[in-house]
Amino acid sequence: MEAAARLALRDDPRSDETLHGLDPTDEDSPYHWLLDDVCRHRASRR
Repeated sequence: MEAAARLALRDDPRSDETLHGLDPTDEDSPYHWLLDDVCRHRASRR
């Protein structure tokens, strides 16, 4: 998960398959804020 998110933050398409299949996370998840960063990064690229 960590690697896929870091790739996504670099706009690397290798992360797409892994991240696409995820369910939403809650704030207690260890990956919640990292995935939030990915969402905000992708939104800013549009």
